[in-house]
Amino acid sequence: LPAGSLLLFTDGGCTNNTAVASTVHPAGWGVVALEKRLTPSDGKELLRAELFGPVELDRLSPWFLGAEVASNNTGELSGIAHALLWLRDEGGHAAAAIVYDSDYAAKITQGTWQAKKNIAIAAACRRLCAAEQERRVGGVCFIHVKGHSNNEWNDRADALVQHGKLGLRSS
Repeated sequence: LPAGSLLLFTDGGCTNNTAVASTVHPAGWGVVALEKRLTPSDGKELLRAELFGPVELDRLSPWFLGAEVASNNTGELSGIAHALLWLRDEGGHAAAAIVYDSDYAAKITQGTWQAKKNIAIAAACRRLCAAEQERRVGGVCFIHVKGHSNNEWNDRADALVQHGKLGLRSS
């Protein structure tokens, strides 16, 4: 990606991710937005934003994206959706990359995989992605990073997920 491009590291998770259809466990998402710097002397990346929140299940909430359960997968999808919303609202028009550790969420968002569960939030992710692909110069690419592999920014996104699990929300 060229200098000035945006890199958004996304993550999501759920504590005790079992029986999610019948039990609500704390689930959250996190996003770290970085801008690729012009010269190495400026540093590799400039931190633009840190975002986090709980997976929202309340249909009346302004943050509701369509999640019907709190789970690892809805946390991951929420992270990508909020990254795309930030790109739309705050991220200008430069090329961007979503850096993810969940193949499930990335492939659902890109439309490579068909959602069998989490239909509404999956559809929201696909709509947001398609709109940003069309609007953004250079589009949005997706880059996989292995989770829990000592990648500084993926680890930071994972730490932000923990705030979301506590019900906290970035401003």
